[in-house]
Amino acid sequence: MNELLPFPWSIIVPILVAIIAAAPGMAAFVKQRRRSKAETADVLTTAAERLWKGMETRITSLTTEVCALRKESQQARSDLNVALEKVEDLERKNRLQSEILETCMRGIKALTAQLVNAGMAPAWTPPDLDKFA
Repeated sequence: MNELLPFPWSIIVPILVAIIAAAPGMAAFVKQRRRSKAETADVLTTAAERLWKGMETRITSLTTEVCALRKESQQARSDLNVALEKVEDLERKNRLQSEILETCMRGIKALTAQLVNAGMAPAWTPPDLDKFA
């Protein structure tokens, strides 16, 4: 039979037979590869959806927490402003009382000096009277 076919055909015919025999296997391979790509895409899509749902839940939780912290912060600022106003008021009162005390102590010192100059001894002298001008 080799004598009937010229030399190039004796090589080409087995190659063609091999290609024809391999075609169903190649088709199955290509089909499986396409299916694998589709399955991979489905798996990735499902994973992305799960991840998104988890992230969405976390974002919602964090947003709620941030809103609560902002409210707390605003309340704390308000409370701080009230406290600062009270402190300023107390400082004003303290300065006024210090001024009144200093005036009274100078008056006591003057009256004590007046008693001594008149030849009388004061019945009581406040401690540290000499610190006031």
